[in-house]
Amino acid sequence: MGEGKSISGAASVLLILAASLAMGLSPGAWSAVDPACGSSIATSVSLHGDVGPCGGNGITIVSNEVVFDCKGHAVRGSGVGTGVNATGVSKVSVKNCLITGFSEGVVLSHSTNSTLKGITSTNNLVGFNLTSTTYSNLKGNSARNNYNGFMIYLCSNITLKSNTAKGNALLGFQLVFTSYTTLKSNAARNNYNGFVISISSFITLKGNTARNNGYIGFQLDTTSNSTVRENVARNNGLGFWFGSSSGNTIKGNAARSNYNGFWLWLSNSNTILRNSGQNNNYSGFEIQNSASNFLQRNVARNNGYAGFALWGSTGNMVKTNLANRNGIGFVLGSFSSGNVVSGNTADVNTMYGYADYTSGAGTLGTDNTYFLDECQGNGAGGSSPSGLGSPQF
Repeated sequence: MGEGKSISGAASVLLILAASLAMGLSPGAWSAVDPACGSSIATSVSLHGDVGPCGGNGITIVSNEVVFDCKGHAVRGSGVGTGVNATGVSKVSVKNCLITGFSEGVVLSHSTNSTLKGITSTNNLVGFNLTSTTYSNLKGNSARNNYNGFMIYLCSNITLKSNTAKGNALLGFQLVFTSYTTLKSNAARNNYNGFVISISSFITLKGNTARNNGYIGFQLDTTSNSTVRENVARNNGLGFWFGSSSGNTIKGNAARSNYNGFWLWLSNSNTILRNSGQNNNYSGFEIQNSASNFLQRNVARNNGYAGFALWGSTGNMVKTNLANRNGIGFVLGSFSSGNVVSGNTADVNTMYGYADYTSGAGTLGTDNTYFLDECQGNGAGGSSPSGLGSPQF
């Protein structure tokens, strides 16, 4: 009889294990009970329902290698605290959650090799906050209607892919003091600023879209040795803005229907190659107080003032670019000297193909050097002074 009971008990254990495995749970690794508001979790959790509304914090992850899978359920707050907090732990995964109504939606701090995936963080002060974190991934997340969307601070080797920041009051994506980080195929729409990269280095932005942001689509401020490639800025205040940023490669981007397309200020030794600035209110490419930049094979078309404008800028190479149907094709303004303008085409602009307002020992009494430049079909003539390009009709 006792033997029969022992066999029956063993069978029960086997049935429980089989049921757990059928549900995709590893024995001992997952909690069977949904956590309450304010819980600290040390084992993996798969939610069966919403958590909250919480009067303070939502969920805190306190161990390594924990998976917190909301399965589409929500963690709801009441305007304070943090929705999901993973601080000082690594190899954690948070996914498939709606996080709403907290001061901070998701916090990943002092972590490594962690993943945030398929999370919507909305109506928080900050959607996603990463601090001092390395080798981690954010994929397919959405930050909507927060004050700030994604904030990445003092991090390295982070990958953000296919995330969306929409309707955030100040910032869509912000990186500060961050390095060796990639943003690919992300979208920033209807924020005040789209992508803001500050005091950072070795950043790659590729295939991202900034649209309908109130001030700036893409901003690199005091950022160096970075690559900005194949991104699109459309209907923003400024398309691409680079301030005090040097040694960057800006290639194959498109700026359309912004106030300025590409604007460099106090930025030196950047390579600006094969970009397109079209239908912007002021200039396609604006270079101010900047030196030793290389602009080649860019296209500026249908911009209100100028295709390319250099002001207070020295020693730049402007080579084989096309300016078509702008107010003026190429403008070299006050205090611009020692620039080389070579092999460019300026056709069918409303005023001049080339307008140089400097004076010095350069071509035709300007303070810059022109050769093999072409211009025709411009409304006020080929150039001022005449002869900077040919033919001149």
